[in-house]
Amino acid sequence: MNVPKVTDGELNILEVLWDSGPLKATDIVKSMYALKNWNRNTTYTFINRLVEKKIVAREEPGFICSALYTREEVGSSETKDFVNKMFMGSYRRLVSAFLNSGDVEEDDIKAIEEMLKKKRE
Repeated sequence: MNVPKVTDGELNILEVLWDSGPLKATDIVKSMYALKNWNRNTTYTFINRLVEKKIVAREEPGFICSALYTREEVGSSETKDFVNKMFMGSYRRLVSAFLNSGDVEEDDIKAIEEMLKKKRE
């Protein structure tokens, strides 16, 4: 699946839609004001960008917005782009950087080991 690139601002709108389901644009405005203190124009700018990119569907009447991609689909696409950009497409280099960061906790290592075990099966 070819998911269009998402900016941080657009991701904020998507998070609201993923958490709440389809919403009227006016309800997204209220949520973004409460979460980020965004004004109406800023929120509508990001909504319209998402609609133009075909990441969000706009339905009438009522300017109802719904996400066309799941959180997982967007996350997977963004992760691939990040790995390609920062680690020359190598997940091995990503894991190496992660492990060498010094911020890895034992429970994270155990959880990753379990994920790898399941992936092999």
